Amino acid sequence: MRLDGRLRNQWTYGFTYTWSHNIDNSSEVFSFSDGNSVAVAQNPLDLTRAERGNSGFDARHVFTAHFIWDIPLMREQRGILGHIFGGWQANGIVRIQTERHFTPTHQLASRNPYEDSLFMANFFGSGSHFRPFVGNPNAPVGSVGITDVDACIFYGRCGNSGGVPILRTSPTGFYSMSDLNRGVFTSVSPSDVHLIINGPGAALRFGTPFGNLGRNTFVGDRIEAFDFSLFKNFRITERVALQYRFQMFNAFNHPTFGIPNSIVLDNAGRTFFNFHENSGGRRTLSMGLGLSF
Repeated sequence: MRLDGRLRNQWTYGFTYTWSHNIDNSSEVFSFSDGNSVAVAQNPLDLTRAERGNSGFDARHVFTAHFIWDIPLMREQRGILGHIFGGWQANGIVRIQTERHFTPTHQLASRNPYEDSLFMANFFGSGSHFRPFVGNPNAPVGSVGITDVDACIFYGRCGNSGGVPILRTSPTGFYSMSDLNRGVFTSVSPSDVHLIINGPGAALRFGTPFGNLGRNTFVGDRIEAFDFSLFKNFRITERVALQYRFQMFNAFNHPTFGIPNSIVLDNAGRTFFNFHENSGGRRTLSMGLGLSF
């Protein structure tokens, strides 16, 4: 929908709203700079049905508005006062948009000194990303669990017997990953966490090596931006004019954090879904002069 209008020969304004829904199975292959949009299939043997979901560039709702106000005060700029107080113009652009969808993935770190790291790299792939398992969709979105087996093998969180690491079992079979990052072993159940790291231990407990998190089921932080500018036009002669511009990008200093960090190595739970690790963007001011003739 789009509406454009003009009011009293002073205001020019417009509004647009777009609803869209893009569905595909592979749009992430076109992303080269966003580490959270890695093209990782849930099951490499099923790239169609299992991967059909929200597109990586799906923006469900987009609203924009703009205005240009030619301030009528002393617009003709007659005399000294007219040149000082006349010729002002205010402009604004508003954009509110739902962010892109994304799929959290994780990489498995290997810190067990008794492990054949070359074998693990060849078997699981160096730097490979894995789709996690879903625990409780109603649990806090940043809560992550890990099996006691994977905590020991990949993150070095093992018991110790005579200097030899041994499996430190959990009564529930799972630990809180965020607590493990602080050296605390907190037993949790799958119903206590939103996601569970996908490793050999998880594959054993869930009966499959393929994480069951759907593709692009998470949505990043929505965009809310207002840009404002103020222009002053100075009439020098009939054909020559000077324009002063003062511009404010993100005038309300409202950060947009976009897509948060995914699960990466042993920072899982601490950085996962942490929007504030992104800069978010802050207010930017600029000024300039333009001469037209």
